Amino acid sequence: MATVSSRDLVAPARKVEAIQHDPLAIARAKGTQIKAKILAESVSSQTIIRILKISRPVLDKYRKQGLILALPQGHRSYIYPLWQIHKGKILPGLPQVLAELSGISDWGKAIFLTTGDLRLNNATPIDCLRQGKVKEVIAAAQLYGHHSAT
Repeated sequence: MATVSSRDLVAPARKVEAIQHDPLAIARAKGTQIKAKILAESVSSQTIIRILKISRPVLDKYRKQGLILALPQGHRSYIYPLWQIHKGKILPGLPQVLAELSGISDWGKAIFLTTGDLRLNNATPIDCLRQGKVKEVIAAAQLYGHHSAT
C-alpha cells in the first residue's frame, strides 16, 4: 500500500485518488494538522519555568511524575503546550487526567486533550477542564483508546 502525504490531499482530484490508494490518508493529514497546531501552541522549558515561577529541577520533577505534559523535541529536550497552564499554574485536574492516560504516548495525550470528544459533547478535554469538569474528563480519559460496539 502506498503512503500518501498531506500535500496529496490539497487538490480534490488528488484527494479521491489518494483515498483509493490509502484509506488512512485523511486521518494522517488531520493528524499532521493537529500536531502542527499543538507545536504552534507550545513553548520552551525556559518559558514554562518563568510562567510557573519554578526551577528547572522542579519542572523536571513535574515532567517525570506526569504532573505536566512535555512533548519530546530531540534528545533530552522538551516543549510544553501552553493550554495546560491556567492563571500561572498547571490546569486543575490535568495531573489526574494525565495519570489516566499513562499508557498513551505524550503526543497521544496532547491529541486527546485538544480534540473534541464524543463523551464530552464534542468539547475538548482542555476546555472541559477549564470549566471545572474534571470528573467528566477523567471518565473520558479512562475510555480513550478503547473501542466499543455502541
